[in-house]
Amino acid sequence: MNEKELEELTPEKTLVPSFGLLSFIVPAFLLALMYVAMLIYPFGNGTVLVLDLNGQYVYFFEALRDAIVGDSSIFYSFERALSGEFLGIFAYYLASPLSFLVVLFPKTAIQEALFTMLILKCGLCGLTANCYIRRTRKISDIGALIFSSCYALSSYAIINASNTMWIDCMYMLPLVMLGIEELISHKKHLLYTISLGVSLITSYYIGYMLCIFSVLYFFAYYFGSEREERGELLESNHFVKSGLRFALYSVVSALLASPILLPAAYALGFGKSEFSNPKFAFTQKTDFIDIFTKMLPASYDTVRPAGMPFIYCSVLCLILGVLYFIIPSVKTRKKISNGILLSVFAVSFAGSTIDLAWHGFQFPNWLNFRYSFIFIFLIVLIAADAFVRIQDISGEKIRGVVIAFMILCALIQKFEYEYLNLMAVVWSSLGCALLVLVGIQVYKKKREAGAMLLLCLTLLELYGNGIATEYMMKADVGFAKHNSYSDFMAKYRPTSEYMEENDGGLYRSENYNMRKVNDNYALGLKGISGSTSTLNKKVIDFLSDMGYSSRSHHSNYTGGTPVSDSLIGIKYLLGDSDVTADPYYNNIYTDEENEVSLYENPYALSLAYTAVPDFELFDTTAASSPFELYNRICGEILGETRIELFTPDKYDVNLENVTSKGSGSMKKYVRDKKTGARLSYVITAENDGVMYAYFPVTNGYRRDITIKYADNELDKYFTSNNHGVMCLGNFKKGEVAYLTITLDDDEVYFDSANYFYTLNEEALESTMQRLHTGDSQIDEDFSQTHFKGTFEASDGRNLFMITMPYDKNIRVYVDGKRLDTFEVAGIFTGVMVDDGAHSFEVKYVPTEFYFGLVGFFAGIIIIAFPLFIKKRKAKVRIEEKSED
Repeated sequence: MNEKELEELTPEKTLVPSFGLLSFIVPAFLLALMYVAMLIYPFGNGTVLVLDLNGQYVYFFEALRDAIVGDSSIFYSFERALSGEFLGIFAYYLASPLSFLVVLFPKTAIQEALFTMLILKCGLCGLTANCYIRRTRKISDIGALIFSSCYALSSYAIINASNTMWIDCMYMLPLVMLGIEELISHKKHLLYTISLGVSLITSYYIGYMLCIFSVLYFFAYYFGSEREERGELLESNHFVKSGLRFALYSVVSALLASPILLPAAYALGFGKSEFSNPKFAFTQKTDFIDIFTKMLPASYDTVRPAGMPFIYCSVLCLILGVLYFIIPSVKTRKKISNGILLSVFAVSFAGSTIDLAWHGFQFPNWLNFRYSFIFIFLIVLIAADAFVRIQDISGEKIRGVVIAFMILCALIQKFEYEYLNLMAVVWSSLGCALLVLVGIQVYKKKREAGAMLLLCLTLLELYGNGIATEYMMKADVGFAKHNSYSDFMAKYRPTSEYMEENDGGLYRSENYNMRKVNDNYALGLKGISGSTSTLNKKVIDFLSDMGYSSRSHHSNYTGGTPVSDSLIGIKYLLGDSDVTADPYYNNIYTDEENEVSLYENPYALSLAYTAVPDFELFDTTAASSPFELYNRICGEILGETRIELFTPDKYDVNLENVTSKGSGSMKKYVRDKKTGARLSYVITAENDGVMYAYFPVTNGYRRDITIKYADNELDKYFTSNNHGVMCLGNFKKGEVAYLTITLDDDEVYFDSANYFYTLNEEALESTMQRLHTGDSQIDEDFSQTHFKGTFEASDGRNLFMITMPYDKNIRVYVDGKRLDTFEVAGIFTGVMVDDGAHSFEVKYVPTEFYFGLVGFFAGIIIIAFPLFIKKRKAKVRIEEKSED
């Protein structure tokens, strides 16, 4: 069948025909039905919150909503760990236009807002895929609906719906490809430039992958199409000029996205590059036969670090994808071009080094092969090409391919894949293959009836695969309950709101009964807990040094003491009334209905206070334990070497089914039996006061241990969120405390240090009183990006320190004059001042964002200039004709 015959059968369509709207409605409706089957609220107590959408993203959407209709800011946030820039988080997670839908929902309906967002993005994937297929293929309405639905409801889309910021580039991919084709064939740059620019804005991470693919597709399309298709006959040196246009407008796309890209790059400079230690040696990640198994329905392994790509998009696409390469009417150069593209992705799935490059040279943390949606769309496209040319291949060849597919599926059983439910995968694949064969045979004889039959069969298969995938993911990692989020917020928000109403100042606060470490965004608490991929490594390390449970990419309020909390300005704690805060905190309010109490730290310093100039160079990593750090840091701030706030307690340890193998600075304990391997500590208080415990160990030697104290059993200490300073209670001098550690692994390593210290209350009160002499008074008229107040520098404390992590965009004005800022103690922001009373002002100015705006407008000018010249020339021609 030639192109003319195809055109007569399926006349050219407009970009978005009315029938094409079904390509939005159908996949969106089917995804909604899948969620209904999963008993998502209001059809049950389920929720779309799973994986990082549950632990991280939902809270960022809370912050975005508050930035638009509340008091938060899109530029800076005190709700993230110890405070920091927020544009990096916005760029990574929230830059999609659909993110702003949260404003249309009440604060209590954030889960419903996310549900709606996921449904709409699925529909957009179908719509843009349909637009591309109809614009570039002579295909029927039903055919376009079939293949656009296969893309929108692929396993990648189902699994990664919760990673909502990745799906934007999924629906932008067809537009980027169409833009490349128009750039080559017609020298039209607008679609490519805008679509790639929007992709980079919505997700610079996945957008980076689209940039790589854009280069590949430029060459694939150019050399895979005929000369007349790519417009080569209309221009000399067409390849070189097309390449230059492609390069130019790729740069312009980056300029359009620069208000996002520049702040994102700045945010990544705070430590994201140090998050992992990638190995560039080539290893085999995935066997090629394994890739085939992941293209079958109900094929699910895991979203964990060992997972393979999710690349299912229907048995129809798989069979037609094979038929494509044996259809005579498909040009050889097109087959070679598409074959090379598919091979690139197959090799990328298999080769670790290539896969690493796709991910920006950082190993993904779970959910591997994040670029695999591109591979899926390529499969869908060649399947669509085969579909419109199905008359050109004999029934024998079609049956041969189907039989070969069925034999290969049957042989999979011999490999005994642990992750495959053979009954679900093999038998469903065989059944789908037979139905596809019947549908194709009907289509060859009765096109409309056959197309409708294939549509119904394919949608039914996609729906079944989606349900199976959702349930297997639920078994793998679990889904949150709707009320686990809504009830938590309903319980704790009244107390956080009471705190704000009764103290409108700028201070830090925390919840010691957290749901997830990002709760502060939803509760409006300016604290130290947080988790984000755009981490600030210095903050994580500092909080860990201070005895808080902090490591990797997250921190949480576990391990606070009156000293550590006071130094960083934690004034209030809230939590369950039956779980009391530190003995030094005062209970000032209790919500009887929700059984939540609010505690005040009587020693809390302001967020800015004075220190001696030498404190600028203080090293927080030098102390052997957090307690020794507290003694030193308080002394150094006041110009002394140390203050004995915490004194070590004596202890004995009894080993039960454990052998000690001490070596150097590490103590190694090896269990002799799998059960009953314990270390029993008997601690004697050296002074009156509150006793604390902390077990230091380096990251490389973390092992599971369970700590039991006073009939309270803590979760795994080293590998959970409980790795922080523990308060053991109030003791008199000579009293004894008992603590037991059970080894859950074969061995455990402790740093050689004293693990138990008692806080001297008299030293605490006198030291805090001295520190408060350099405290600042912050005006209640403040925002996330601006606050001001007064302070007095005396007693040689001429370093004014703001306990905000150092950021060159923080500007400090003292008595109206802007001063040079510098990093204090490797973490905070400081300026030098003279003795006396001063006024001060702190502003956060997102310089990179403003530079990005300049780049954005430069990109607009470059885009508009050729259009202006073209319009100008057209006007001149019209005027010349009118004169003639």
